[in-house]
Amino acid sequence: MLYLQASIDFIYIKWYNIYTQRGENFVGKFIEKIVSKLYNSGEFSEGLATVENKKGKYGFVNKIGVKVVPCKYDDAESFSEGLAKVKKNGKLGFIDKTGALVVPCEYDYLNSFSEGLALAKKNGKWGYIDKTGAEVVPCEYDAVWDFSEGLAKVKKNGKYGFIDKSGTIVVPCEYDGAGGFSEGMAAVSKNGKWGFVDKSGAIVLPCEYDYVDDFSEGLAKVKKNGKWGYIDKKGNRYNEENAEKYKGIVREYRELVDEIIKKAKEEILALDENNLNKINIIMDMVKVKLDELKSETEKKLAEISKMEESENS
Repeated sequence: MLYLQASIDFIYIKWYNIYTQRGENFVGKFIEKIVSKLYNSGEFSEGLATVENKKGKYGFVNKIGVKVVPCKYDDAESFSEGLAKVKKNGKLGFIDKTGALVVPCEYDYLNSFSEGLALAKKNGKWGYIDKTGAEVVPCEYDAVWDFSEGLAKVKKNGKYGFIDKSGTIVVPCEYDGAGGFSEGMAAVSKNGKWGFVDKSGAIVLPCEYDYVDDFSEGLAKVKKNGKWGYIDKKGNRYNEENAEKYKGIVREYRELVDEIIKKAKEEILALDENNLNKINIIMDMVKVKLDELKSETEKKLAEISKMEESENS
């Protein structure tokens, strides 16, 4: 056994010298073959690969075959954003690339990190942790969902609400149902009827609809008293034809905004970074153009609304 380990170490040292002299691509495939013969190994991610020893324990090796995390975990997933999920004694945690346990193995469920946060479940309750292992949102909710537009839907005592990334309750858990935020609005329901709240938690459109879709291009499809149609964020109704006109105006507005910003960015990048006066002039012009475009777009949308009113009068 000592001879085998000495032979393995010799292979590592020999090929490490070639690795440093000839580059990663030259020996990468060869090393992966060696690793695959020594262990049951996974794909490399962020320079490390999961390996399973003959006892069914998991660890990690680097691209020259050196074991950097001992095979002591019951399960392990690939690295993502500098951390890897590991399992020990039926509980989950996260390690960093040195093998240090950043998030203790004490959770029943852990999602992968997204925007610096990960869904976590402990003792039957849900919350969020950050990359330091701190419970940014305590595990006290019956259910939690991914963040959308800076807010996440949560469920507590059978009711739904929304929290921000600090864990602050923005929309109280008082609704029977809720969707996610889209274009600054989220569908919520009470007593079998649906409406919309904004990101401050204010009820913008009362719960009076039988069915609602998320807002898209300024409108949401709804059903009320057996009739289908579209509403804007002020509650104005539109038929199918006028809704398509409305959405077309919104699409055009967004495309023009992107063009204005892209052109300004190109102009700024072409300048000397010390030319603050010129940069400020460009930024001021962008604001003027965006304000003018917004005003023109609002007039066009108002015309569609008036057209709808005249058709229904």
